[in-house]
Amino acid sequence: MTVHIIPTLTDNYSYAIEAADGIILIDCGEAYPVINFLKQNQFYLSAVLCTHHHPDHIGGLADLKENFSDLKIYAPRKNRDRIPFATIFLEDDDKVVLRGMEFS
Repeated sequence: MTVHIIPTLTDNYSYAIEAADGIILIDCGEAYPVINFLKQNQFYLSAVLCTHHHPDHIGGLADLKENFSDLKIYAPRKNRDRIPFATIFLEDDDKVVLRGMEFS
């Protein structure tokens, strides 16, 4: 597994996990560094996993959704009202398989 660290904002990061046919992004505080990374490397963004609702972790979701209209955005169900643009909500013990990798 290859993980790319993408600096965002002034002191934060998004993590891009390289999968067989796309990138799984962990958090997105700012979209344009992520979009630039994807374009430079010719990667396809397949999903975003949001760890929690703080703005420095979800602030770029609106711009990502605008650029990738079919994007699946996973978020904790307990933060349903705090994470706009999330499309799939998960409970604490849920497991998700994305691009052949299991996340819990």
